[in-house]
Amino acid sequence: MSASFAPRASLIPSQVHTNVVPGAYFEDIIEVTADNSYPAGGYAFGNTQLQTLYGGAYSTLVSVDVVNDWLNPAGPTSYAAVWNKATGKLMAQSQAVAGAANSNVDVTATTDLHLFTASVRIRFF
Repeated sequence: MSASFAPRASLIPSQVHTNVVPGAYFEDIIEVTADNSYPAGGYAFGNTQLQTLYGGAYSTLVSVDVVNDWLNPAGPTSYAAVWNKATGKLMAQSQAVAGAANSNVDVTATTDLHLFTASVRIRFF
């Protein structure tokens, strides 16, 4: 199983939308719902997922920006959401304390992100 991806609002090419960017690019905000099988390096999100979301109407993902971090709606727990452009994955990171320094580390497959949600703004054509 993997994360589920869903647009906040339907983007139908034949309609006028406020999320259309001048210059032939489109933008949309995607809600990502995690499951309890967090894969190493994060959840893949690329052209394949873009085409699945919009029925093959669009082909190229230009950019991904994190809008909201991973948040558990049932409690105060959250993780930082990070887009890794090099791998095309949406990651979850937590803060680790190592001596006097703090740093972010990737969560592992044993971290239960079941029903955590994050939002990303995508730009595509």
